[in-house]
Amino acid sequence: CSREDMGGGGPDGQAYTLTVGVDDYLSGSGTVGGDTGPQRIGACIFRDGKLAEIFPELGRVGGGYSVAPESRSGTMYVLGDCSAVLDPGSLEIGMSEDRWLATVTGTEEAVMYYTGSVTLDGSGGSSLPVTLTRGLARFDLELRTSAPASVGMVTFSGVMDRAFVFPQSTVSSPQGSVPGERTVSFGTPPAESTSGIAYLYEQSGKDLAVTVSASIGGSAYVRTVALPEQIKRNTVYSIIVSQDASSSGIELEVVEWGEGSSDLVPDLGTRITVDSGRSTLSEGVEISSDGLVVAMPYTDADCILALDCSEEIECVTAPGDGVTVE
Repeated sequence: CSREDMGGGGPDGQAYTLTVGVDDYLSGSGTVGGDTGPQRIGACIFRDGKLAEIFPELGRVGGGYSVAPESRSGTMYVLGDCSAVLDPGSLEIGMSEDRWLATVTGTEEAVMYYTGSVTLDGSGGSSLPVTLTRGLARFDLELRTSAPASVGMVTFSGVMDRAFVFPQSTVSSPQGSVPGERTVSFGTPPAESTSGIAYLYEQSGKDLAVTVSASIGGSAYVRTVALPEQIKRNTVYSIIVSQDASSSGIELEVVEWGEGSSDLVPDLGTRITVDSGRSTLSEGVEISSDGLVVAMPYTDADCILALDCSEEIECVTAPGDGVTVE
């Protein structure tokens, strides 16, 4: 934003404190380093459907930001870290509010920004609270494998090159948007679940997909799966790479955080041990002193094993391994 006349303050020259909060993710996930909140705040005020005042950057005061509107009327749009998505030259005093709300951005790299608004009409006191919403969707990587795994590359395809800066009545992409690819490469391939590996603009499209290149147990895999047709701002999506002990391949799925299957996820950081004192062993069955190894004879053997673990367990056996669980 740019403003030639910053004005002389609010009524009777009074400045007001804008207290800014950030809305929770729609899917309930927590924040990570790239989406905890804005570093810079600007504002624009519309009165009677026209742009009346522009505040390029508000100064900090106490626990908020100082703003001095010419009058307590109209709607104030509050912008956080918006320099990458808004062209300052496109803002003119007198521009229509409808044109403002239809503002389109297009950048090669999606950079987190925040938007919100507050009605000034009838507001009293010296504080103006406003809640901002993130303009991007976040993608997390979730590894659910029993063998060591790492991800070397994630490629999004069908991703639109343009997006609406502000929320629309329905999730949509601007007319004339062109789909393309965006590749996320890692200097050090993540070997554990990682939050915030990528951020995308809100958009809609039938050809949205993601391809993951992964190494699991020393074997290389490449899998592609469709993304939801609507990618919503302020929402977290999980890219889940999974493999169980009985499978020679991997599964890939993308779900909105908090949704998806209720399958149990192994806690690979905690070992399951056998309590020899509470187990019933047949002849020839031995348990190691640390409870981690059960040695079975080559002949048939039945035993009852008492397992020590912190949570529920699910036993998965591989076909043809000669082990049955009842």
